[in-house]
Amino acid sequence: MLNRKLDHFGLEGIGVLIVAAVLVALCGGCGASAQPTDIAQSVLTASARGLEATDVEVAERYTSRSREALEEVSSMAEFREAMRELDAAEVALRISKGKLLVTQAGLDIWVETGDDRNFVRVAKCLMGSLGRLRDAVVAAGLEVPAALNTAIDLGAHFGSQLCEEATP
Repeated sequence: MLNRKLDHFGLEGIGVLIVAAVLVALCGGCGASAQPTDIAQSVLTASARGLEATDVEVAERYTSRSREALEEVSSMAEFREAMRELDAAEVALRISKGKLLVTQAGLDIWVETGDDRNFVRVAKCLMGSLGRLRDAVVAAGLEVPAALNTAIDLGAHFGSQLCEEATP
């Protein structure tokens, strides 16, 4: 069920950029045509795509770097040091995936009850973890996937509007 919700726009590659343009247009006026929960779901979908792209980037480099490190080092301590930045990126990725699942649950509660408070709290945590993931990817010497940057930018744009409209 979560995969269906996170992928209800059927985003592929360039689709993330199209969703970005649509969301900017929708959020620009935040008129009656776009419900905040629909926009929030789109941001979560973009976040899932960003995590997916980052996972691929980190996994590919992790695999190749671990092979290289095994040939270069003579102790487990040296191996751990060689993998330190990539390990940090992998941990940040797992944390962000968990926060995405919790944020989806918060959105489900918002849709069911009309109360956005839980979503607002956990969405901030998700956006923070995506930012830390981006920092970890950069520290590991990897290119930040465009889909991750798009998710962070969309989350920031939506979040600024949501905070203005949030339930007291």
